[in-house]
Amino acid sequence: MPHLDPNPWFFNFALMWLTFFVWVPLKVLDFTHPNKPAFLPAASVTPTTWTWPWY
Repeated sequence: MPHLDPNPWFFNFALMWLTFFVWVPLKVLDFTHPNKPAFLPAASVTPTTWTWPWY
């Protein structure tokens, strides 16, 4: 059965898995955001009451 012969497809299969496991994660981890997040202190907000019209 010719479809069980690993010669034509096994090299491509192994090369794709090597690409997905080695090269792609390195590219993704190198990504940096253009703006670093600034952690501001939380301001104390006093909630205002809302007068319900149906009360």
